[in-house]
Amino acid sequence: MSPTEVSVAVMRVTLLRPVPAGTASVTRIFLEPGRSAQPPAARKGPALLGSRIFVTGSPDPDTCLRDAGPADTPTAPMNPPMKTPSIPAAAAPFRTFLAVVSAGLLAAGVTMAAESAKVPPLLDDYSDARLNRLGLERLLINDAAAGSRSQATQKCDQGVLSVTGELVPGRGVPAFISCVSLLAPEGKPKDLTGYTGVRLKVKLIKGLLCVQVGTAVITNFDYHTGVPIAGKRGEFQEVRVPFKDMKRAWSEQTPLNAKSVTSVNLVSFGIAKDAFAYEVDEIGFY
Repeated sequence: MSPTEVSVAVMRVTLLRPVPAGTASVTRIFLEPGRSAQPPAARKGPALLGSRIFVTGSPDPDTCLRDAGPADTPTAPMNPPMKTPSIPAAAAPFRTFLAVVSAGLLAAGVTMAAESAKVPPLLDDYSDARLNRLGLERLLINDAAAGSRSQATQKCDQGVLSVTGELVPGRGVPAFISCVSLLAPEGKPKDLTGYTGVRLKVKLIKGLLCVQVGTAVITNFDYHTGVPIAGKRGEFQEVRVPFKDMKRAWSEQTPLNAKSVTSVNLVSFGIAKDAFAYEVDEIGFY
């Protein structure tokens, strides 16, 4: 049977397994950099949409993606920056960055109810080389799906996360690298109404860095993002980014829905080829 194509927001994905009859859309997408698409391991039974799908492919046996690209006939409602430039001309360049950055980051199904278990104030102290304090793997997402060629590495040493890399914009698009911390397995939303915002201890070394919060109620990838972190470079500083001050890039401005938070993302970005680096001692909520 031939592969099945489905449109999901700004991405067109081609599945290696047939879509079950009556299934309308993929409910969940995870992005993972640095791996080429591979055929899934043989197993019995059809793959169900809503299972784990990596946009750049994965050796995971549940992977059913063959390739991905901008949707030619996107499903409504949608406002994709890669296909329809809809950001007002007067908008600040920073908002243009966010339009592309948001399009590349994690999306979660909007029909899921937020989990009731309270999220602890400390999301990650980087004491584990691979997992945050919630036991979830950190993700480092690049901009390949948006047409750029940025690369980065992350490592943990003595409780400090170091992220270094190079931003390489594609033709007509900015570059970004995002370090993503999920709050629950498979990107399920969590209720953070007991908190005011994101808190982190960070050392800026080179380049721009901002905090972004993903929520399940945002369906066009235009997640709420803070302004670039300011302050003296080369020294650790505590930064607090209130939820109420975070803005969306091209969509109508709405308050961040703290009842449906899926991830906290640290995003480096730029319009010219350049190196970037930063370190994080801890990140959480206040």
